[in-house]
Amino acid sequence: MIKKILSFYTVISMLATVVAVSVFPGVAAEARRPEREVKLPKQAVQVEDNVFSLGEIQDPQTGQMVEGFAIIHYKEGKGKIGTGKNARLPACYGYLASGAKWKVVEPWQINPLNSGLDNSAAFSILNNGIVKWEDAADGVINNVMGANILGDGFLASEDLISQVGTLNGKNEVYFGSLNPGIIAVTYVWGIFSGPTYQRKLVEWDQVYNTYYPWSSDVLSDPAGSAKMDFDNIATHELGHSVGMNDLYNSVCSQETMYGYANFGEILKRSLNYGDIAGINKLY
Repeated sequence: MIKKILSFYTVISMLATVVAVSVFPGVAAEARRPEREVKLPKQAVQVEDNVFSLGEIQDPQTGQMVEGFAIIHYKEGKGKIGTGKNARLPACYGYLASGAKWKVVEPWQINPLNSGLDNSAAFSILNNGIVKWEDAADGVINNVMGANILGDGFLASEDLISQVGTLNGKNEVYFGSLNPGIIAVTYVWGIFSGPTYQRKLVEWDQVYNTYYPWSSDVLSDPAGSAKMDFDNIATHELGHSVGMNDLYNSVCSQETMYGYANFGEILKRSLNYGDIAGINKLY
């Protein structure tokens, strides 16, 4: 695929500033932090309308050279239409790269600062989203016979702004300021080329945009129709974390990995046929 090199300033304009302005109950208050930008490397390369290669870097845990990608999730009607790289049609699933999956189970952490969500609710929703993908790994849902893919998580009390989006041996989730039109960004590092059996994922991070109001359940929220449902969006983003790619063909619009979302949407909370078939074939 021909890669289009972006200027550093173009990339920065797409992923704007992140501000930490609140803390967890029971944790000593921190001073308000100045705005800091979520910076992509200068060598960032656009490989699809919604995907940027972050280049190669040495994995601090294994010493291997790995490549990073930033995958942008647009609000419906925003951004350009992606191509859905590696999409299987009409099966409606696709991979970041064939065979690129988790081979080592690692812990993850979430800091719901700025989200407007209850800490325990945010953690529970993210954890349950992981369970959905793991449960479907054997091709059958709700039979507790899946696979442990992303491991166990915990609530982080530290400000993750300086860590999320960097290859640092940690899998992190954070709420911060991104450009309007972008709902969330998932970063994934791994080996995506070479022999299929050597490909693997080694780290993931996520940033959810505080430009949008978030709800733990838009169905029970009086203002839910004007909010993003965290369960809906997180289940999609976690698909990237386990190795799934976006879909943009309208025939796949019922899938969790369909590339657009909107206010009040809950369709992506549960995996569809293509999502289940895809994760099953990958794991």
